[in-house]
Amino acid sequence: MGTSPGKKNGGEGGVTVEYGTVKALHAIAERIGLIEIINQAAPKRNGLPVSELAFIMATNKLLDPRPKYTIPEWYQRTYLPEFLGIDLPPDCAYQTLTRCPDYLTDDVQADIEMVLAGRVMEAFHLKPESFIYDVTSTFVEREGGAEILQYGCYSRDHRPDCRQVNYSLCVTMHPTVPLFHEAFPRNTVDSKTVKETMVRFRDQLELDGCLVVDRGIVTSANIVEIVDERKLDLVDGLRMGMRFRALALDATLKSFGKKFALKDEVLQAKEFSVEIGGNNRRCILCYTKDKSERDLKSREIRLVRAREGLEEIASSLSREGRGRRPTKNGIEGRIALLLEKSHCEKLIDWRLVGGRGGRPEVGAERGGSQGRGDTGRALLADDHAGRLAEGSARDIPLQGRRRTRVQDHEGDDQDTADLEQDGGAHQGAPVRVLHRVSPVLAA
Repeated sequence: MGTSPGKKNGGEGGVTVEYGTVKALHAIAERIGLIEIINQAAPKRNGLPVSELAFIMATNKLLDPRPKYTIPEWYQRTYLPEFLGIDLPPDCAYQTLTRCPDYLTDDVQADIEMVLAGRVMEAFHLKPESFIYDVTSTFVEREGGAEILQYGCYSRDHRPDCRQVNYSLCVTMHPTVPLFHEAFPRNTVDSKTVKETMVRFRDQLELDGCLVVDRGIVTSANIVEIVDERKLDLVDGLRMGMRFRALALDATLKSFGKKFALKDEVLQAKEFSVEIGGNNRRCILCYTKDKSERDLKSREIRLVRAREGLEEIASSLSREGRGRRPTKNGIEGRIALLLEKSHCEKLIDWRLVGGRGGRPEVGAERGGSQGRGDTGRALLADDHAGRLAEGSARDIPLQGRRRTRVQDHEGDDQDTADLEQDGGAHQGAPVRVLHRVSPVLAA
């Protein structure tokens, strides 16, 4: 807070206004030429300039967020009228502020961002070499609104019933300065945002260096565009697909490098080459015992919940009494939904055997010799119901391994991943690898 020049604080006619914070923000705006940039991108023939109105609303949002109809009152209690030299008439200030965003269309905002990003790096002598790019989403519960708001099946906020929109943001590293953002319709997946981002990143801002993204953005085509065509360095996470899982399981911890600390965790890393997009890429496989233990605990909790749900479904199918007979599709839908909610759809193998529905019995799978050899149904002669076979729910191993492979791991030290033999009934049953490793690509 400060005293307005020419007015006495506490005396007759004196008034105290907010000075220090608005002075700092106005100085930054002048240094980067914010008002000039907005005026060039969104000129206005009559009335108050869009740039000053936008600066007033932005300053209010930073210092004292409030509804637009109260901004004129707040404006008069600051030193902004002296800095900007404009007055907001109380009778029409609200309408003036609400009409200001009409001039800041998507194209105008994109132009402002591009010029402003270059001006910021120039004014503060920034020469960034590393950048972070990521995508997130938000949702609204009301109907109507912009066309970009769409309904979608997948929601990061777990609200697929609401209209959503995706946002991407690119910032510099050390120091962190936002460069530009982009809004995408809800049905745009993360990997599809790279092309438009590269146009702004390379063609308009002419930035060069290393781009850091998460694994949701990475595809083979994006790696080729970013690294081979745009000539940028890329650091990203890769999904643990079958190929990378096989590489991880083939590597023993003895082949990893020395331990090193990263924040509160101790890691080990192993470097190898993987062919992606026609070229060999440098990949780094990391292992941490803490992450292994957390993943194991989380997996066990999810498996317990899933098995309890499966037992409940099986019990409900064997109840006697009146009621609607369950159908095979209905039972399968309940099981699929249960495994999806518990994130065990890839951890548990299950199958439903039986007929068209009804009240099934739960028991060991029977052969088709109950007078129905041609049908192949594992049911009693008078039982047309579907049933969940006992023992059909089991853990799916991450990768098949023989006992000889287990012995190779048993020779490692105490930090090696725990391995245990899966409960299969046959000789040479597959082995579950209880730790999880995440490859990182550094092109």
